[in-house]
Amino acid sequence: MHDRDHITRIVTSFEEQVDLYDPEGGPFGCRIIDYGELSVVLTLNELPGLALKRMSGFVDENETAQYVKDIYEYLDLLRQRGVDPLPARCLAVKGHTHVVYLVQELLNKERLGNFIVRTCDESELNPVLTRVADVVVSCLRHNRLSTDGIEAAADSQLSNWYFPESGEGPLLIDIGSPIKRINGKVEAFTEPIYRSGPWLIGRIFKLFSIAEDYFNDYFDLRLALLDLLGNLYKEQVADRIPRCIEIVNQWLENQPEGKDIDPVMLKEVKKYYRQDAFLLELVLQLRRFKRFTTNKIFRGRYDYILPGKIKRL
Repeated sequence: MHDRDHITRIVTSFEEQVDLYDPEGGPFGCRIIDYGELSVVLTLNELPGLALKRMSGFVDENETAQYVKDIYEYLDLLRQRGVDPLPARCLAVKGHTHVVYLVQELLNKERLGNFIVRTCDESELNPVLTRVADVVVSCLRHNRLSTDGIEAAADSQLSNWYFPESGEGPLLIDIGSPIKRINGKVEAFTEPIYRSGPWLIGRIFKLFSIAEDYFNDYFDLRLALLDLLGNLYKEQVADRIPRCIEIVNQWLENQPEGKDIDPVMLKEVKKYYRQDAFLLELVLQLRRFKRFTTNKIFRGRYDYILPGKIKRL
């Protein structure tokens, strides 16, 4: 087991030396295992057995401290709502810039929900989809009963859920975006999102609350289900989506909420995902443009590690 100080020393040294254009070509045997829309998950040879989620875009120590505080509060809110997150340590690190690392156990990718759906027999689809839906709806039910005005939601995409071989779970592994509302207003940490692209575009997006609207969908059960199903296009299992829709609709019929929610239709899933994919691809292209101008024209340092081409459909 690596102690906190040891991990902090290694990732701080990594931050001081890493080439953000080519992180795998630098120190400590860095290997990227996944990208989020605003983060990157990597491993380092010096820290075997750990997955390190790098969160960037912070301007100072106060912001990283507030973000770490928000993450731990979010984890508590999730547990109160019946969501079991994978344990994580949050480390605020100062290298060239201020970043936060979310440190979790390195898991067997074959037990992730998206991998299971791609490879399992059709008979195994039902428990994967319904167990995630059970946790999502548990969270939303608790919100409705809350009297303090605080709500929390979990990202329903299957790639965010881990199914241990023990049969327990699923465990939520993606806790990097604390999806929270207070008195109906989204309180997710959105500033790093707006900063990741050109300044003017970011201000326009903030004016129209683009990121907040994106997070709001997770507080609506039907939209959360559309998101779960729509992301199966990204997982390249479009042929399985009709059956997955049947499973989700059957599950919905058996929920108290089902009487007030229309069944999900395939055309809606397609439309929802296309809109989602368009927005995320637009943001990625804007981020690439800002990286180019920051690094090549102004000789600065663009703090985000960006993926290559993403096959979204």
